Amino acid sequence: MMHLALIPAFVAMGSGSAVAGDASRYLAEHVAFDVSGVMTWRAAWADDRSPGFQALGGGGEVLLGLELDNSFGVLLGGRVLSLSHVTPTAPSSGTFLEGSGEVLGTFRLSNLVRIGLGGQVGRFWRCCGEDAATDLSAIVYGGFVRIGLDVLPIQSLPRALVLHLRLGLDGMHPVSATTQLPNRSLSLALGFGLRI
Repeated sequence: MMHLALIPAFVAMGSGSAVAGDASRYLAEHVAFDVSGVMTWRAAWADDRSPGFQALGGGGEVLLGLELDNSFGVLLGGRVLSLSHVTPTAPSSGTFLEGSGEVLGTFRLSNLVRIGLGGQVGRFWRCCGEDAATDLSAIVYGGFVRIGLDVLPIQSLPRALVLHLRLGLDGMHPVSATTQLPNRSLSLALGFGLRI
């Protein structure tokens, strides 16, 4: 009789293990983790304060999120960039750093192509030794569209080599009223990395 009473307990334990296994399998199949190297260009857009501002550079980007079965996904992450002004003699010349956090909503058009809309907020400033300047620092905030291409099959590990193009439009809120940074800027970035 006691042995019969233990049967429901074993069944419950087995079903609990199955649920935990299903949950871990779901996460393994749907978690998206992207690590990319980025080349970027930022330029003033429709701006009277610093119309000639242009900077080129590169850095890295990390995104982590969840892709659902209905092809939608949500990713959170950040990127760090180092850029140099294109014109060395400009008042805003020098080396700049940009660090930002971002949120990205994606839609998978196919196994290879993803399109996403996102927003970012961070800081853009001239840095490094004698180039450091408090009047060349600004809060950066805006939105972007990103188109990505997965080169390898999804079943492989890493799941894919990722190539993506990103176009963003940002406002720049300066720390100093005398800054030579633009009020608005356009950014174009090309990234290449891994989806794990």
